[in-house]
Amino acid sequence: MEGGKAMQILQQRDKKTIMTKKLLPAILVSIFAIASCTKTARVEPTPTPVDSTIYYTYSMSSIYTSLKVVPRTVVLNPALGGSFVGNSGTIYTFPANAFQTVSGGAVTGNINLDLSEYIKRGDMMFSRILPVSDGNALVSGGELQVTAYQGGTKLMLKPGFNFTAVIPQLGAISTGMQFFYGQTVNTSVNPVNWHPTATWGGAGTTTYIGDTIAVQSDSLGLVAAGRFLTSPNYQTFSLTIDGPQFDDSDHVQAYALFDNNRVVYPMAARYHQKISETHVPNVPVHFVVWGIYHGDFYGGISTNITPLNGWAYTMSIVKVNPITFLAQVNAL
Repeated sequence: MEGGKAMQILQQRDKKTIMTKKLLPAILVSIFAIASCTKTARVEPTPTPVDSTIYYTYSMSSIYTSLKVVPRTVVLNPALGGSFVGNSGTIYTFPANAFQTVSGGAVTGNINLDLSEYIKRGDMMFSRILPVSDGNALVSGGELQVTAYQGGTKLMLKPGFNFTAVIPQLGAISTGMQFFYGQTVNTSVNPVNWHPTATWGGAGTTTYIGDTIAVQSDSLGLVAAGRFLTSPNYQTFSLTIDGPQFDDSDHVQAYALFDNNRVVYPMAARYHQKISETHVPNVPVHFVVWGIYHGDFYGGISTNITPLNGWAYTMSIVKVNPITFLAQVNAL
């Protein structure tokens, strides 16, 4: 009896062993299939020269202050009007007798004009003047900011008067540009929201003149030429930042810069080292990431990549000189 029971136990063990050997490959295949649902890729940054002369001195606010566009200030006799060239080659024209105080008072004597242009994408990023309208990326034909003042008194255009700005275009001319007014909003990444005249009102217009776009505006402040993306096929993907462990998500910024259009889109849905994005289409882009860690400036520019649904991308950022980094982004 004892020998018979022992034989039965051995036979049962052999059956279990055979079943395990048959099931194990199937289990491994299932695990592999599950793991393969998320595709991964590294998008390494381009080499960045390092200037080691200044470190442990930066903050987010100091970077924005030091790298933002500095306006050109010009003096204008408002009784005569005149034309001026801005820092990026934009030509501004103001008609005679076009200015008044905000309360409607007359203006006599010379006035000052501050002219700022955001045409290169690094300038847009670090000035926080991004081509975005209600969360949607715009193809930019250039953003401008015009301020007029006399002493400490802010001035405005009289009703019925316009100024014109002829903006040079970098690379191929994008068709379908329309006029946008800029509204300041209370956000840290992009404190300007752009509105087309169709929804905002006003009498702003755009005109193509050779390799330039002329904008004509009935008000000072923030104005731009731009257009919405055509039938964007938005993708859902993630981008993990391989670099220092940032203390706070507000200390790192990430953007998608489109290769074939002048688009700078902030990828703001982030948590420390990982960015989850749902509003960038499957077109060629460069990811641009920068941040501050313990007073150091870190940055990276990815290789060319076309984002795809379900992919998990990883890119490195390294300690760099912020002025050098701005120049590299402007060169894209």
